[in-house]
Amino acid sequence: MDELGDVRVNREDDFVDLDLPLVSFSHNGDGSQQISGRGRYGDAIISFLVHLGPDWERQDVENGDLVFHWGKAELISAGAESDAFVQILDAAYGTQLYEAGMRPRVPFLAVSLAGDPARL
Repeated sequence: MDELGDVRVNREDDFVDLDLPLVSFSHNGDGSQQISGRGRYGDAIISFLVHLGPDWERQDVENGDLVFHWGKAELISAGAESDAFVQILDAAYGTQLYEAGMRPRVPFLAVSLAGDPARL
């Protein structure tokens, strides 16, 4: 069995970030990309996949050197390990929603603050 890396937890003010080790990255023929993270958090193993769409729109910020890139992305469930991820976030934020699990796919609009995701 492969050695799993630990999930890093970062807390700042009212925000909690769970940083999972990167386990795979692939480019698809249509220009989209698939990324998966998986790691150990206490006794749990958590994982999920991220699908980045092929098209990213550049936005230059006025009066500055900052450039955003906007595009479509999807969070994709990896089954029970993704369910554990949602339950750990529920506990970390204290929402008491007690979600049974992660939805199979969660589409969203993503923004990159450092570089064009189409060029990863």
